Amino acid sequence: MITVSDVIKNSSLSAFPVVCGCAGLENEVIKTGIIDYEFSIEGFFENNKPFGYGDFLVASLMFTNGDESELLKMVEQLIDLKVSGLAIKNIFFKKMPQSIIDLCNNKDFPIVLFDNSLYFEEIITEIDNIIQVSDWIKKIESKIELLYLNDLERGEVGLISKEMRISPLKYSVAFCLSPHIPLSSIDMTYIINSYNNHSYRDEKSFLYKYREFFLIILISNRDLKSEFEKSFFDILNLTGIKISNYTVGTSSIHNPVINLDFCIKEAIWSHKVAKILSEERKNYSDLGTWSIIISNQQSKHINQYMKNYLNPITHNPSDSSKELIKTAIAYIKCEGNPKLTADNLFIHENTVRYRMNKLREKLDPNANDFVFYENLSLAIKIHLLNDDFNS
Repeated sequence: MITVSDVIKNSSLSAFPVVCGCAGLENEVIKTGIIDYEFSIEGFFENNKPFGYGDFLVASLMFTNGDESELLKMVEQLIDLKVSGLAIKNIFFKKMPQSIIDLCNNKDFPIVLFDNSLYFEEIITEIDNIIQVSDWIKKIESKIELLYLNDLERGEVGLISKEMRISPLKYSVAFCLSPHIPLSSIDMTYIINSYNNHSYRDEKSFLYKYREFFLIILISNRDLKSEFEKSFFDILNLTGIKISNYTVGTSSIHNPVINLDFCIKEAIWSHKVAKILSEERKNYSDLGTWSIIISNQQSKHINQYMKNYLNPITHNPSDSSKELIKTAIAYIKCEGNPKLTADNLFIHENTVRYRMNKLREKLDPNANDFVFYENLSLAIKIHLLNDDFNS
């Protein structure tokens, strides 16, 4: 959703004050327009209602000729129609009358007052561009959603790849990135738009948004990891994205025409595992058993296995059970290393060994060390990949 705050912050209006209605800065903006003749013709506004929900409007207020009562009447009508906000050129009103300020503050209707240094056309063009770019990004995001959440036929994947304007070269790699400190949708949109309009943008490199992630897709006729890696960092440099501030998941190399969905899924899955393991970056080729589990994480059978196996401790509210599940998670994250587990939990190594023995007694009393670790590892990884648990 684009808000009044977004259009102000990302346009020339950012240099001017919001004089009232600041609580409405999160009002949604769907389109923009200019108030021109609508209030100068008797009865025109009442009969035609040319504005409505989601409009952010620009006005000179020429029809008021400085009459406060005319301005008040207009603002009341715009508020009734759920217009999002207003930008006024300070020709007839150098400051807003107190009656307008009180009304707008009460109704959460933001007004920006700007001067002669800005032209109406400039403001409208800037806001229209923000809206159009956002609409395009949403459209691409819906395509990515289809590829990620569904098992599509290869022909369907090829069609979506074409709709995303990805050239039909032989090889592709996807990168999924999320910032450690979340960005707003409009900030992500600004970064993507800046990259798409950059004079040094590589036509074989694509930057998209998907939910809270950036998704980078690189294509080539050469199956060279080093070249993909260089192109990846070229995008980061052009956009100002600092990799140290992001968690990154990387896919294997695939054909972008028929296997773009594999690229996207592997990048997002790798990113998810990297987040779980608190690692800065994870390649799909290095996921090991995580790759098998995550690709089947929606299976009711695999989730039922996890629930049955861990039930003795996950459905026990005692503090000792909470300690056991916490230790089990750390132990699997540390790949069965008691010392690393102890360091991560700030406890003694002997405490880790004691708790792991307790876990075996409760979960898998007849298993040897190897079988117990493998069974526990599988259950904990499913547990960690469960979205409800992560949330």
